[in-house]
Amino acid sequence: MKNLVTIIVTMGLLSLSLTTKADENDAMVEMIFNMMKQSGHMSTVSNCLGVTETHFIKSYKKTIRACIPQDGLEGDCMEKLALKNFGVSKNRFDACTSDDTEVTEQEEEIDYSTLSKEERTALLTKQQAEGMARIEEMTAKLKKSSEGTEDKITLPVYTPSTISSHYNRGMKNSKGKMTLPVATFTTQDSVEKVTKFYKKSLPDFEINHNMGLYYVMKNIPDDLIKLSFDTQNLPLYFIPHIEIYNLKVSEKDTTFIVMSYKPS
Repeated sequence: MKNLVTIIVTMGLLSLSLTTKADENDAMVEMIFNMMKQSGHMSTVSNCLGVTETHFIKSYKKTIRACIPQDGLEGDCMEKLALKNFGVSKNRFDACTSDDTEVTEQEEEIDYSTLSKEERTALLTKQQAEGMARIEEMTAKLKKSSEGTEDKITLPVYTPSTISSHYNRGMKNSKGKMTLPVATFTTQDSVEKVTKFYKKSLPDFEINHNMGLYYVMKNIPDDLIKLSFDTQNLPLYFIPHIEIYNLKVSEKDTTFIVMSYKPS
């Protein structure tokens, strides 16, 4: 099953070693799905399937984690389990996840049942290395295209930090509306240090801490948590604000800074 969603997920998850710590796996999975969300692919596919993005993420994670040990996401495990986990027909699933503009690749069919344990391990190691190279290339391109655009951001940029993505035209929600511009930065400084900087830089903004994530906003809405879980309409990204949270990336604690801002 070669389609847009599978390729995006595969690119990231082929880099996961089966012996990697669970928390590091989860961090990589979250990063991949965040990329899917920001690109708009997640809302497009989930709407087509008739499921919420929460259900989409839960179902795909369940499918991916079951299929990596079976065939490294290269066999038919994804297709079979996805249909079961999503609870939709094959025709509908194929219609929602296919990409007609994609160039079909000619790939060698591999029967994993005929491989020895050593051959399978070697093949998965190779696939993981190739997948890691792809995602690093994609991340580098996104980062490179964002570099030098920091001057467009109208909220304070934390220093030292590195820009990793910048959607200066905003992101499209499930209704086709474009949000405010959104930029993402990373730093090795602690969440507490970054939050302290924004508390000082934006004295008229309020700060809310919930489930390890800090929100910096001018007026914290009463239904902040509900709004933050609305991944279809993206209501928070129509409001200037900053999100600060920590993830372990390549065994390093990394602080992520996501900000939506009013363009000048």
